[in-house]
Amino acid sequence: MVVRIWKAIGKYDGQLAATSSIYLHKNIVGIYDVITLPAFRGKGIAQAMTLAAAKRGFEFGKDYAVLSATDNAKFVYEKLGFQALKMLSVYNLKWLWTKEINFLTIPRTVIARSKATRKSKK
Repeated sequence: MVVRIWKAIGKYDGQLAATSSIYLHKNIVGIYDVITLPAFRGKGIAQAMTLAAAKRGFEFGKDYAVLSATDNAKFVYEKLGFQALKMLSVYNLKWLWTKEINFLTIPRTVIARSKATRKSKK
């Protein structure tokens, strides 16, 4: 059974700027709906929303976080330590288009190490 457990809204200077949510399944945190409004892009908000979602899922004892990303967003997640697993092709027969989606993952230990590294640099 897959359960949506958490939905977050990110604000920047008091304005709605971004969203993220997680779904839990077995030992996996699925990160979804990481969306930053165009006016707020380039400020690190998507990274913060992704880290918050992963950390929240890991609080439930999950071992891995996974997400899918377009080529435009893939670099955001790779900066956080996510690694590509595979490329998925999504087909839509009604409108006859194909879209390539990157599927990435990160283990809980990488998030924990990156947090410790940031603290030691301060």
